[in-house]
Amino acid sequence: MIKQAGQIKDALEKIFDIPFFVTGGIQNGEPWFAIGPENASQELFRLSVFFKNATRVIIDFEPEKYAAPLIMDMAKASLEQKLLFKEYSDMLQIQKLARVDLFINKIKYEPSCPASWPAEWTGLSCRITRSPVTSDDEKFDLVDLTIEWVSNALGMFLSLMHIVPIDNDIPEKTTGYTEGKEYITTSKRYERNPLNRQLCVASKGYICAICGFDFSSTYRDIGNGFIEVHHIEPLSMMEDERAIDPIKDLIPVCSNCHSMIHRRKPPLLPDELQEMMIRS
Repeated sequence: MIKQAGQIKDALEKIFDIPFFVTGGIQNGEPWFAIGPENASQELFRLSVFFKNATRVIIDFEPEKYAAPLIMDMAKASLEQKLLFKEYSDMLQIQKLARVDLFINKIKYEPSCPASWPAEWTGLSCRITRSPVTSDDEKFDLVDLTIEWVSNALGMFLSLMHIVPIDNDIPEKTTGYTEGKEYITTSKRYERNPLNRQLCVASKGYICAICGFDFSSTYRDIGNGFIEVHHIEPLSMMEDERAIDPIKDLIPVCSNCHSMIHRRKPPLLPDELQEMMIRS
């Protein structure tokens, strides 16, 4: 399981730009993984992932032993953060047909209704389950399925936390949840939240929304899980930072379409580019 754990770790770190620990093994003939963000100064949480009979996935959110400060901070998440949590929960339940059982202070709450949550949290747990985890014509791929389901679960819980990227010098990083805030550098650059990107592709897939190009079909393994994400309203055109709706404001696009969109200023709308395309 060492190789599989390494593949999962690499994929999650590319998605979220933060370090993770990933361990795994076999218990009673079934694979399991323990996955969570690495943080030397504070205990956070782990996701315990189990697959049963290659048909059912079970993911448990488990705060670490001394994670009380983390839970209290999550309770203070902004409305924007809670709405992003809701977007992930809705995607898991409606699109992925998963069951999401959320418990705050040992009481069950509706994950898609943050307004009902209590103001103070002393405990937090959650279980995500889906059976069957694959359709009849899909192959059971342990690594790919773990990455898919864990990235969605991580996105849901990380949305209530403060994310610190591995390398703040790279423009595609984030230190918060609003998008479009200007950095003071030699030129302007704009924050991009990896959670927004991940939710967009989790909801809409890795096929270009404009031309239908699929990197995995053309480039095989190296193209798996690759797509660019386009802000329909460019961050550079935002007068102020604001919340992004990953479902409405973002679309997956191939590199060619993304470049063509930005050939004009202001950038072309997706529908405008589709109308320009030459049909074979």
